[in-house]
Amino acid sequence: ILKHQYDFFEKGISFLRPLVLKDVAEDIDVHESTVSRITTNKYVHTPQGI
Repeated sequence: ILKHQYDFFEKGISFLRPLVLKDVAEDIDVHESTVSRITTNKYVHTPQGI
């Protein structure tokens, strides 16, 4: 997720890009449902907010 959203974390909200489970799953070679279970109800506190 960080790799796909690098500009958002470095430059701010205007650089936030759409990201779907399929893209993350393909990148790390797991099923979409695995990504969904891992990311459900998870949050990251960043300088851009939570």
